[in-house]
Amino acid sequence: WYQRRVRHYYITNNLRMFLKGYILVLTLTLLVTLDARRPEPINSEEELKDMVVTSMQSIVSLNELVTELTTRLAKNTLAVEDNAQTVEQLRSSLTEENTNLNNQIRDTAQK
Repeated sequence: WYQRRVRHYYITNNLRMFLKGYILVLTLTLLVTLDARRPEPINSEEELKDMVVTSMQSIVSLNELVTELTTRLAKNTLAVEDNAQTVEQLRSSLTEENTNLNNQIRDTAQK
């Protein structure tokens, strides 16, 4: 009875110590990670100006890309509409030719 109780005490005590150590390691890891992710403060006006210039260049570049993509999309939309009209014309001409061939076959069969 006493030995089981002592063994149980050591197991739970070791488990508590392990959990405390594990929580400590997790906390330290979290703090180090959060500190590493903190951005560097801007120290000078030059750095700020460089960041603004870079941002403006990126915005101009993105605007040019959006304009180019919009132009391509408009051209593709027009091409799809032209293709749809061409397909419809081909379909109607094939229907007419099919009707003409059926009529010729019928006329030939009746003679």
